[in-house]
Amino acid sequence: MAGQGLSPCRKERRFARALRISARIGLGLALTACVALGFAPSGEAQTGGLGGDISGILQQMQNNGTQGITVPSSARQPQSQTIQAPSGPPPVTVPSRVELVMSKRAGLPLRQFGYDVFTGMNQVTVPQVGSVQGYYVLGPGDQLHISLRGQENAAYDVYVGNDGNVTLPKLPPVRAAGRTFSDFQASLEAAVKQAYVATSVYVSVGQFRQINVTVAGEVNAPGVKQLTGMSSPLDALILALGVKNSGSLRNIKILRGGRTIPFDLYRTLLVDSTARPVLLTDGDRIVVPPVGKVVAASGWVGRPGIFELAPGQDRMPLSELLRLAGGLQVRGAYRYSLLTTGAGGARAMDALTSLKGEYAKDGDVLFVEQAVSTEEGSFQLLGPTSLAGSYSLSKYSTLADLLRSPGAMGQSPYMLLGVISRMDPRTLQRKVVGFSPTEIRDGRANITLQSRDIVRVFSRSEFDQLVNAVNIYSARLDYLDVVNQPGMLGSAAEISAHAQQQAVNAAIYASVVPGGGLNPYWPGMSQYATNMANPAFAGTMTPNGMQGGAVPGQNPNLPLQQQGQYPGVVPGATQNPYAVGQGAMGAAAQPYGTTTGQVPGQIPQQTYPQLYQQNPYYGAQGTTYPTTGYQGAAGYPNATGYSSYLQRMGVNGVPAPGAPGYSQYLYDQRQIALQQQNDQIQQAISGPFALDQRMSSEGNIPVNAEIVNVAQLSSQIGVAPDVMISFLADHRVTLSGAVRGPGTFLVGGPVALEDLVESAGGPQKWTDMSRVDLQRTLVNTKTGQSKTTQSTIALDGAKLASVEVLPRDTFRFDPVYTDADQGTVAVQGEVRFPGNFSLVRGQRLSELLKQAGGLTPQAYPYGAVFLRKSAAQVQQDGYERAAEDIQKQLMMAVAQGSTSNTGAPNADAAAFLQGLVQQLHNTRASGRVTVVADPAVLATKPEDDVVLQPGDFLYIPQRPSDVTVVGEVLNPGSYPQAAMPMTATSSS
Repeated sequence: MAGQGLSPCRKERRFARALRISARIGLGLALTACVALGFAPSGEAQTGGLGGDISGILQQMQNNGTQGITVPSSARQPQSQTIQAPSGPPPVTVPSRVELVMSKRAGLPLRQFGYDVFTGMNQVTVPQVGSVQGYYVLGPGDQLHISLRGQENAAYDVYVGNDGNVTLPKLPPVRAAGRTFSDFQASLEAAVKQAYVATSVYVSVGQFRQINVTVAGEVNAPGVKQLTGMSSPLDALILALGVKNSGSLRNIKILRGGRTIPFDLYRTLLVDSTARPVLLTDGDRIVVPPVGKVVAASGWVGRPGIFELAPGQDRMPLSELLRLAGGLQVRGAYRYSLLTTGAGGARAMDALTSLKGEYAKDGDVLFVEQAVSTEEGSFQLLGPTSLAGSYSLSKYSTLADLLRSPGAMGQSPYMLLGVISRMDPRTLQRKVVGFSPTEIRDGRANITLQSRDIVRVFSRSEFDQLVNAVNIYSARLDYLDVVNQPGMLGSAAEISAHAQQQAVNAAIYASVVPGGGLNPYWPGMSQYATNMANPAFAGTMTPNGMQGGAVPGQNPNLPLQQQGQYPGVVPGATQNPYAVGQGAMGAAAQPYGTTTGQVPGQIPQQTYPQLYQQNPYYGAQGTTYPTTGYQGAAGYPNATGYSSYLQRMGVNGVPAPGAPGYSQYLYDQRQIALQQQNDQIQQAISGPFALDQRMSSEGNIPVNAEIVNVAQLSSQIGVAPDVMISFLADHRVTLSGAVRGPGTFLVGGPVALEDLVESAGGPQKWTDMSRVDLQRTLVNTKTGQSKTTQSTIALDGAKLASVEVLPRDTFRFDPVYTDADQGTVAVQGEVRFPGNFSLVRGQRLSELLKQAGGLTPQAYPYGAVFLRKSAAQVQQDGYERAAEDIQKQLMMAVAQGSTSNTGAPNADAAAFLQGLVQQLHNTRASGRVTVVADPAVLATKPEDDVVLQPGDFLYIPQRPSDVTVVGEVLNPGSYPQAAMPMTATSSS
């Protein structure tokens, strides 16, 4: 026949084609098609071939339809299937009311446990082929892969029919629907054992059936979801875009027929091995009710959060709550506290000695806090270095052991200053100990480390921040020296304390970024210092004077280079009371001082009404002040008008209760608070620090991030800001003169002058290295005496390393004295090489002419034009004095004429003199000086050889070639001159 000789694979493909034909042309024609394709009916299975007789297969098609047919197993189905949820809006992630209430009780953000499992998930992947657990319940539509091995060898892919049976050749139908997979497997093995001899049967699921379930209740996308027989309730909830945080995770109900199956999602999320998996069946309804009673755990637990009580549970053992919270985070000694809520709503905090036998009720919060928070036998290294962290004293007992480790100082270290924050064992207060990393590294000094020390090293950029703060601090203290000023309020001690505190505030928050600096020399600073001595004024100022430009010379709205130029105002604040010209406005709007505005202290071109900022809760009403009955001079508001304006605006732009706009203000504040709390929760979940920002054991402070001001440094190492800025100020040195980077430097202790110069970029090319000037102040704290000395230290070029630098020293390097770099002079005209020439100190005119190549044969040195800037200034001053003298004489003549009979000068004379005065004012002096420019004359008369100055200009004209004759002659005019050499004798 046509089918003889075909390979088994080709036979199977032809058989599959016959099945497709059968679906279109009917059973009878299908049989004919099978015969034509080469498949003859057979009563026995073909080993390794198709298996089963064709008549039996067609009989199955007639009885059960295509669902109950036995199909050859050569064509395999996909191994898995991905089910996508329908598109829809993303779930809302704002905190629920339960989270807000419990977070407020706990004092830090808490999230409900389990709801984040649905974040970002909108699809599930289910297996389509493979082995299943014995509890899987079969149903119509499941495809089974059955293999017979032994005397009978065959393989079949068969569907569970609509009648619930599975039919195989030579076997009676085996019931499958509604039975577990293990039960069906046992029945099939028994049937094979009866029908065949020495034959084993193997069965697996080839493809799972499709089912439809309904999800309702507190889910984000309720409705009918299509899944497979292997899907769990969690899969259905994922396709429903998750459970709302107002829905229960522990009281989910699966309605199947007439019974209810409870489902606790906690058992799935916590991987409870005792829980039997729940699989969905077609027609199931999943209902998610509202969330039930909740308790919370906070502190040193594995997963702080809010946990739901199980259905019917009125209280939860604290041991179970601790288990749900992930247990204790790390090993240690802890104390437990339980925040309970009484029947009347009052809350109480109960201290617990043990969790055994204790319970938490609805709304209670368990706190797990450290009982002991000390670290012995270790210290910390902080700073912008990759090695920041905790270290053992057993391995690093001294500072040298630590700093000699490669990379301990970071990539760009500042090697003159480091600090150790050390805990005093008696007072438990931290003090600051300075050190010089270069001295430690080179072995010239060392410090023994102690338990709980904090070693802080600095980078070059941090050094810039600290020096900026020290300079501000020192300048403010020098300028705010108000103790000896008369007329101050309060005692000298109070005045000094307030001045000191203001200097500290200005320095610790200062930064080199724009807006961070103050101008301590602004003209209003003296009045500011007076007010700061008064506690009534000082209490209203924030650090660094950031409130409305209240500190003279500071305006956060301007770039750094303009700080102190215009005090200005900050929106919502008053003008700077210390600006130049602030005082009585007078009757008219006139410019005040150097700030040309109608209000002193404002940026130029602003007018008085613009000072008042708009209140967003009043709309246009907030842009002006009340005018009717409140005008002051020139229409500006008087004190009453300004007070009324402030009442309408409220305090800092906040409307008063009951005023228009107050309701909108409260709503905005609630929205802001909600957003801030949500941000806090998100930050608590994600963590505020990256992997390379390790935290200090003292608190949530990055230990290897660069600080931007002294306040951050103080917080990082646990010392007071005023202690830190005072310590830095006591450790400053000054290096000036001929070095590449002169300025203020900070040293942790005695260092070598060589290291200080290297930190300044090294000496300049022409620095005098034979000597250095030193100003040093030696203080004897025991006797209360000090001595300041000025000395010159001989270096002999190579003794920088032997000179010791102490805090508060001032060094100055002088440049080597040279005659170079004195400027330039210009030569034009009849010289061989005209142009600009560098000037050497003491250079004379004859040397300049020789440098220019000498005069040309056509030169006329006796007509030389020599211009000098200093002479021009003297001449200009003479013109101005002459003009002033004439002006005074004219005014005196007018005054005398009006009081005497001689009469005042006539109008023509007065106009002439006034024009002469104006002409003198407008005349620009040339600065011409008469000099001898003939080299031959200068060689014989060296006293006429002038010394040149920077900016001098010399012009040598060409010798005249004609003679002009005018006057009483018959033919006036110009005539050629016969060439005649000019000599010194003839010129005389």
